[in-house]
Amino acid sequence: MKKFARNVDGRAADVIEIESAEQIAERYHPSIAEQFVEVPTGTLSGATLVAGKWINPEPVAAPVAPAAKPPSVTPPQFFMLFTLAEQVVLEEKRDGIKELKLIFKRLEDPRLTAVDMSLDSVQDMIKFSLSLMYGPATVITRFNEILTGKIS
Repeated sequence: MKKFARNVDGRAADVIEIESAEQIAERYHPSIAEQFVEVPTGTLSGATLVAGKWINPEPVAAPVAPAAKPPSVTPPQFFMLFTLAEQVVLEEKRDGIKELKLIFKRLEDPRLTAVDMSLDSVQDMIKFSLSLMYGPATVITRFNEILTGKIS
């Protein structure tokens, strides 16, 4: 078995073990399949490509689940849960990253009246967006802050 990962802006995502690169083309849409590269055994999701070597992220303590159910907020309130600096980075990257473009498309849909932050899909969007800017420890901290629904 060989290990492959999607190389997204120098960061390993979707790390998989598979027998051959040909199987990737069979399992994934071509636009996703072309992002996969072979990585060394032991490479973890979130590893960063530095000078041709994959560097795994530092181990992080398991996230502490929020005590209360995360609230539902309006789309404008949801965007305001991100700092101004985070909003600027996401806005700059939105057209270059397909997943981020899709997230913005969904959140800017005029039919959307509430963002239910207790949904796994919404929490995945938050984590993905934060992972474009931060390492794992900061992602967990900011994720838990955002889930409170309190604008800071």
